[in-house]
Amino acid sequence: MIAQLEVISSRLNDLEKRASERDKDAHGQVVQILEEFRGMKDNVASYLANFDEKLNIINGELLSVKAEQSKILKRIRKLETDNLPQVVTQEHGF
Repeated sequence: MIAQLEVISSRLNDLEKRASERDKDAHGQVVQILEEFRGMKDNVASYLANFDEKLNIINGELLSVKAEQSKILKRIRKLETDNLPQVVTQEHGF
């Protein structure tokens, strides 16, 4: 009976050792993943730095382009209406 208990104890010690090694491996992997996420967070933060300011600049430029486009379209319409043939009506007293 004592021999069987020693065998069971030995097996249990082996299982505990394997579980401990797996835990260490898993912990190492979790730490590595966390470090990668931190690096990704830093990259995203650098890409988004001053993002609001950049959008404000783009919006301002877009508004300027649209305003200039509106001015040009008004000038084109004026030129087109100025160059239409004029119909001259004369009153004839018959």
